[in-house]
Amino acid sequence: MNALSLLALPLSACIAAPVHAAGGVVPVAVGRPSALEQAHAQALDSFRRARFSEAYGRFIRLAEAGHPASARYAIWMCENGSGLFGVPWDCAPEELEDWAFVARSMPAMPAARAAPAPRTPARPVPRR
Repeated sequence: MNALSLLALPLSACIAAPVHAAGGVVPVAVGRPSALEQAHAQALDSFRRARFSEAYGRFIRLAEAGHPASARYAIWMCENGSGLFGVPWDCAPEELEDWAFVARSMPAMPAARAAPAPRTPARPVPRR
């Protein structure tokens, strides 16, 4: 699979695709996005179309449903509402706490993207 054919794949397939030792990307079977992921994509689309109130409402609903990425967007929009959007978004401190909890519950990274295991440091060389 070459780089141009990757453009036709969903982003999740490109991110999760393991890299072959020879430098090529091995195709990965990608399932259908979950209902939460589809709703998150709609919220992002609303944001990109500058429909900020709509996007914020969608992110809130998704955060309350337990979607970590949406929770991070909801927190960010709440904290920056007045400065960036000219609107002080409606969010209570307890909501921010709930969303922060959800935001920290990021799903585990796929093995292909996991960070390498830490290396054992070399033994120190004695000074003479």
